[in-house]
Amino acid sequence: MLFFHVGLVSDPPTNTDYASLSSLIIGRFLPAAFVAAVFYRYSIKPQQTNLNAYIERTILWLGGAWVGSLNNYTFDFIPIQRLTPSDLRAQPGARLALVIIVVGLFSIALGQVWYLRLEGRLPRYLAIYSIMGSFLIICVIIPTLNLRIHHYFLALLLLPGTRIQTRPSLLYQGILVGLFINGTARWGFDSILQTTSELRGPDGPLHSSLPNITSVIPTLSNITFSWALPPLKEGYDGISMLVNDVE
Repeated sequence: MLFFHVGLVSDPPTNTDYASLSSLIIGRFLPAAFVAAVFYRYSIKPQQTNLNAYIERTILWLGGAWVGSLNNYTFDFIPIQRLTPSDLRAQPGARLALVIIVVGLFSIALGQVWYLRLEGRLPRYLAIYSIMGSFLIICVIIPTLNLRIHHYFLALLLLPGTRIQTRPSLLYQGILVGLFINGTARWGFDSILQTTSELRGPDGPLHSSLPNITSVIPTLSNITFSWALPPLKEGYDGISMLVNDVE
């Protein structure tokens, strides 16, 4: 229900008609259902088995799933769109938000490590996350490609550490499941390795040099302007002009 609610109602992909939107969502649902079955088997089922805390499960897990799946509303106030140096510099408050998120995730991770240690499963999880960390490092050092952590991939990384039967884990797991649903329903299984142009997107800033406008002569029918020749050493293939939000 959450998947189709996100894909058809709360955060649908951009489509021209309802039929094509329905076809797209159904196509994304099948692989998402398979992945969901896997992490249900290894993360959700061990947490929910013999857990009689019905009120906590309803409020924390199910409520967290709704919060995560509606993240275009619940987390829209966070001034971070892409974790790239250029975006973090350009977006006001992005660096502070990133610091707060990192500190929060680190605090949550410490709590989960403590509970895993009490259950005697910490060495196994350290091995699992060591493998995941090594994989991410390999992705980072691949030339000409950029690592991008999508919603669904973040959920897949963190869900194994939430199978503990504690109230915080119920909330964390619900939010992560919701993020997975939102990410796959809205964007699909995008690649975690993208080129710079793919990462920027069709409407992202190029951060190129601005031309030096030397004179502007407005008249009733047109505007004439001229600019200084850019330095040849910077390299350029054209000039883009934006007038009244029209390029």
